[in-house]
Amino acid sequence: MEPHRVLIAEFVAEDISADQFETRYLAQYKADPTQWAPDLFDILDGLFFDVDDYVGDAELRAQAGGLDSDELRARAQVALRMLDQYARDTPSG
Repeated sequence: MEPHRVLIAEFVAEDISADQFETRYLAQYKADPTQWAPDLFDILDGLFFDVDDYVGDAELRAQAGGLDSDELRARAQVALRMLDQYARDTPSG
């Protein structure tokens, strides 16, 4: 979980752009073979769908819909809080 948490925290702290986060999160998520506990999977998978819904191009987003960088960052912040709560509540988290 920690590599995902670190990447999300970097994005929430605005250390990386939404475009960088999109590329890195999708690659990291897809390459991770871990069989996560259901609650943890729900958090990471939910953010995966948010990242997949991100559209960096404003014109394309106006036509097709999707999240902008601020909306994605807000969703990532919620996911980060949920990951931190999961870690606190789960002895092996």
